Amino acid sequence: MKTFISLTSALALFALVSCGKKTETDAAKVAMDSNKAVVDTIKKSGAPDFTAETKFAVKTADNGMLEVKLSELAAKNAAAKNVKDFAKIMVKDHSAAGKELSAMAAGKGMALPATLGEKNQKTYDDMAKKTGKDFDKAYMDQMVSDHKDAVSDFEGMAKDSKDADVKAWATKTLPALMHHMDMAKAIKDKM
Repeated sequence: MKTFISLTSALALFALVSCGKKTETDAAKVAMDSNKAVVDTIKKSGAPDFTAETKFAVKTADNGMLEVKLSELAAKNAAAKNVKDFAKIMVKDHSAAGKELSAMAAGKGMALPATLGEKNQKTYDDMAKKTGKDFDKAYMDQMVSDHKDAVSDFEGMAKDSKDADVKAWATKTLPALMHHMDMAKAIKDKM
């Protein structure tokens, strides 16, 4: 079900509105601003407000990219085999989920960040300075925290999304995130 109207016309409107304004460098904020313009345009036509869905999509894409990048970093910076093994699963699963999200978002005219937002880039930069057991602990702390947050977001969308596709994807993806959270907690508890 396509709930967003012509992406081309909405993005053209956003480009016109943006002319002359300071260029934003935070990829997540740029995507949110673009989506706001699209949502505002479709709301004028009487369509439902999908602001929550667009915020969820941008946050999920940004956080998913962070998890993949941190997990790729674990291949060289982690010390423990179980941390490296967990990281391989994160790269595989979150890369696949990111592709699904990108395809769904494109079909709905939602903009997603192409690079990490500023907050997640800072997290990555801080983690890149760590190695060995320090990295292991910080990475697993991050994975537990991120997955708790993601599970909460996905539960909300699975229950309350106004968009059938977003709701179905959140419902389908939620069990894997819960499994990741349980694995991360178990590894962290053994440290």
